[in-house]
Amino acid sequence: MKTDLCPLTPRQRAVLELVCEGMPDKAIADHLGISVRTVEVHKRDIRRRSGGATIIEIAIADRLAFYGISPRGAEVESVKQSRNAKRNEVRRTGMAPRLSGGTLP
Repeated sequence: MKTDLCPLTPRQRAVLELVCEGMPDKAIADHLGISVRTVEVHKRDIRRRSGGATIIEIAIADRLAFYGISPRGAEVESVKQSRNAKRNEVRRTGMAPRLSGGTLP
């Protein structure tokens, strides 16, 4: 995940700030005078510029950067890779991974 959010447009920055405040898409759209669909497009573009991180990961990184705290990018990447590996396993086999350490009755 890229943590440098400088390349965001002013509108994308405004959307991200409102997401950080916990506002839902409808409230963001009303606040900025744009459609909900436009908010969704801005959030999609923010995710693309950040290397595919979720909007929550981006918001957390933004808040940490605001307070001068370096996000633990390696840990975020590790969690994301684990999640993607599980998702790929489900796609490949058509079944969810089995839980370890026990059997079903």
